[in-house]
Amino acid sequence: MEQYFKALQNQKVCYREIAEFMPDGEWTGIRAITYDATKLKGQKTKVFAYLGFPQDATEKVPAIVLVHGGGGVAYLPWVKMWNDRGYAAIAMSTTGDFPIAKNAGRKECHEQKKMWNHGLCGVFCEDGYTDAPDNDSMCHSECPLEENWMYHAVSQVILAHNILRQDERIDSDRIGITGISWGGVITSLTIGYDNRFAFAIPIYGSGYLAESMGTLGKSFRSGKNPEIWLAEKQFSNVTMPVLWLCWNHDAPFSLNSNSKSYLDTVKNNPSTRFSAVHEMNHSHECGWIREENFVYADSIVKKGKHLPDFVKNGKAFTLNNPDNVPIKCFKLYYLTEKMSYREVEEGVEMEQEWNILPIEIADYQIPENAVEYYLEAIVEIEGKEYVVTSSFEVVSC
Repeated sequence: MEQYFKALQNQKVCYREIAEFMPDGEWTGIRAITYDATKLKGQKTKVFAYLGFPQDATEKVPAIVLVHGGGGVAYLPWVKMWNDRGYAAIAMSTTGDFPIAKNAGRKECHEQKKMWNHGLCGVFCEDGYTDAPDNDSMCHSECPLEENWMYHAVSQVILAHNILRQDERIDSDRIGITGISWGGVITSLTIGYDNRFAFAIPIYGSGYLAESMGTLGKSFRSGKNPEIWLAEKQFSNVTMPVLWLCWNHDAPFSLNSNSKSYLDTVKNNPSTRFSAVHEMNHSHECGWIREENFVYADSIVKKGKHLPDFVKNGKAFTLNNPDNVPIKCFKLYYLTEKMSYREVEEGVEMEQEWNILPIEIADYQIPENAVEYYLEAIVEIEGKEYVVTSSFEVVSC
């Protein structure tokens, strides 16, 4: 599998523009394209994507690959918000979906799925092609690799990266990747095989999912998934800076997995950061609107100011603030019992609520009844506030 993903990185990708589905209105300028991807049972598969560039760019621009999550599609707003910030962007459907209406990826809602069809349809049908796999929740790990949805999803992302690198308008040394929820999982896996990215921002999804207490934990503990699809097995190859962005009370994912992913990868690159956001909630929109995405990307590829990070010295944390950005406040989040999840009608949920304590970083104390905790700093860069956090810690005796 590793050899296959490496070989894909050398593959030239020819894409085709699809005139019937070219976006218009506020999305004018973003292109609707398809490209060939990994074969399934001897037949070719095809991927639909939106590809956009900043307007009026006079020099080579940075770029980003956008990987949607469960129930998602290729999203036009996601492409446009990165274009508006000076980045080229490509957002592909990783689940074999194709639009049946123009501007199909215009917003993040369940109604949008009515504007998409799973599988080849209409102008997308072509002899010699078969449908790419849909999200199988990792239930085909016992099957041949080429029948695993994740195998195809990672391949599709690597090929999308190739499309950006081939474009003379793009600076190939300044291409990043971000993914939301299942897209965060795909991103976490992809960067272990494709280390050409300048930065990565997995949102919600991470490595160490077999240890997750959230809904996806069960999937990654089942079948052959612990042998094949644990992202942390490739984290030694992750040398680019990574922002691990998550919700501190998530249901699909739990904070322990996000924190371990951060700790594993910060060893390889000191520009790696962790941001566990209180009351963030879980959706595509809640993930892509977070300003941490953009300030972090700019700090890596546009010489922007860097977010601070927490450094542990003995039992205490200090704040490393390389660009001396203003600090608005510090807080300590803690639990008085070990984090756990319970089953509810919708799936699972975290059983505890966070206790939040304002602190001064120079002389904070861990409450005597705290069992697990982390620190948060709210920082300001160019008039906007951002969240950075320490790793999630167990109180030692």
